[in-house]
Order: sequence, then structure tokens, then C-alpha cells
Amino acid sequence: MKNMKISPQAPWFCSSLIDYFAGPIVRIAPNTLSFNTRSALNAIYGTRTANVKKGEWYKTFDIAAGTYSSFTETDREKHSIKRRWMAPAFSTESIKANEPLLIDIIERFCESLKPDGDGWGEKWNAHQMSVYLGFDMMGALVFGSDFKSVQEEGTRDFADCVLPAQKLLYWLSYLPVAFLVRPFLRSHFFEIVGGKPVQDNNRLIDYGKAQVQARRSNEGNEKGFSDGRDFLSRLAYNDDKKSGWRPTDLDLDTESLNMIIAGADPYSQVFTGAIFYLVHNSECLKKATEEVRSTFTSPSEIIGGPQLNSCTYLSATIEESLRRLAPVPSHVPASSSRAA
Repeated sequence: MKNMKISPQAPWFCSSLIDYFAGPIVRIAPNTLSFNTRSALNAIYGTRTANVKKGEWYKTFDIAAGTYSSFTETDREKHSIKRRWMAPAFSTESIKANEPLLIDIIERFCESLKPDGDGWGEKWNAHQMSVYLGFDMMGALVFGSDFKSVQEEGTRDFADCVLPAQKLLYWLSYLPVAFLVRPFLRSHFFEIVGGKPVQDNNRLIDYGKAQVQARRSNEGNEKGFSDGRDFLSRLAYNDDKKSGWRPTDLDLDTESLNMIIAGADPYSQVFTGAIFYLVHNSECLKKATEEVRSTFTSPSEIIGGPQLNSCTYLSATIEESLRRLAPVPSHVPASSSRAA
């Protein structure tokens, strides 16, 4: 292994390991195998009858917010209940209702990139700006908030903390003593150990808690989310019709944090990837640009619907970005649930 050179920043790290060892299955840690085959993807994640369950890693990932979310819940029945409970937030009607908010945020993002004069504008970090855009979009969807982190620096600490905090929690989740660490994730001691990212992540958790309490105490009109479009408002008094389960405040706290992180971080990765590949492939950029400009006469026309669906080359560009830069920060581990 000492002669093997792989950049730790490369998104193809595990793919490089597989190439190096010339096989689709690689042991990446004690008792841990990484599979890189289509059949394994389907066998492990594609069916409820698979002989696997979510690994212990999930029990640390967002427990700092108070309980397990629909992403980290390892009990299959509880996971199913939470998925059904959350379904209204992601319905076609819900997405359509929030579309004007997203369009406004995207238009402001585009305006912020325009140069002031006729020449070249100032350089900008595509990944950083994509992180802020993703965070602004998810803030609008989840909380109905207008963070404006693309244009203003006041809330950028929230957006900047997401990836560093998740990196820290990722390796903590694999510690043999992870079960001892979990109770201290919201403590002052852990803020000292984790530094500013953990402090900012706790501020984000507190912000989410405040939003939950505002909705629970019927302060909607005062807080400006009385229309109930945002995801949290849809979930606050919703229950699972099949089981009768109703969410606690902790469930809402954790789920709102999960939605922010699970939406903003993957979006920024894929969007950054699309920018990277398009600017490095001028012909592809030209085709995508011509397709969009021949389909729409002005930016205000670009909304979800048949016209946008007809942009097949643009869709293929997005799909290829998703393929090359999978919108997950790491492995999504599963463990054997019973003896085969």
C-alpha cells in the first residue's frame, strides 16, 4: 500500500481502491467490505427482504438533535412509519407550492454571479457558492426561511458547518466507544473538541428547535409562515394514518435538521460537479445552453412542467453528474441482520 497514491480529496477514492486491488469487493476497514457491483446494490439496498439492516454507524450520525430521524432510524417498522409520515412534505402539491420560493432564490443566485461591467467579473468558488445556494434552497423548503447566504455573510456559518461537522461525526461513528460518545455530542466539552463546526452545527440545531416551538405554539402568523407551505409546517401536526403515530418535538427537531443537511450537501456536490464538467467540456456546455435557450424565451418561463421535461440533453447532463458524483458524503453502511 505504501506506493499507492490516491488523493484524499478525490471522489473516486474507493473506486481507485477497487482498481488497485483488481476486484469489485474491497476490505476498507475491519469487518467492513465495499461492494461495487450492480447486483450488490440491488441485493443490499433494493429490497426489504434483504439479509441486512442499517449499521451501528447511523446511531451516532444525527442523535445530537435528540432522537433518530427517518434517515438514521435502524428499526425497519419505525423507519416505515416515519417515511409515511413525511410523505406529504415531498408530494407534488408541496413541491409545486414551494416552487416560486426556489425560483426566486435561483434568480438571485444568477444575478450575484453577473459581472458589474462588460469585462470579466471577479473569480468565485463554485463549490462554496453551490453550498450556499443549496442551503438557501433547503432553508426555504424546510423552514420557509430566507437565509440569503449567497448574498450575505450573516448566516454562512450555518452552511459552512454542515460538511465539517458531518466529517467529524462520520469517524466518531466508527469508534469502538461511540456509544459512550453519543450522550456528549451536544455538550460544551464536545464543542471544545470539535471546534467551530460543532458549535455552528449546534446553533443550527437550536435554530431548528426554535422553528419547531414556534409552530407548536401557534405563532405562525407572527413568524411569517402562516401559509404552511414549508415542510416543517406540513409535518408539525401531521401523523401516520396507518399506525396513529404522532411526532414529538424531538422528532421534528431531528427531522428538520436531517432535511436541511440531506438536501443541501448532496445538492451542492452534484451542482458543483455539473459546473465542473460543463466548463471543461465546451461542446457539452454549448449543447445544453442552446437547448435551454431554444426552449424558453426568458428565465421566468423556466418552471417544472412539459417544457422543462423536454430538455433531454439538460436532463442527461444532470443524470451524468449524479452518476459521477454520487450525492452521499460517504458509504451508507449496512450489516448482516441474521445468520445466512
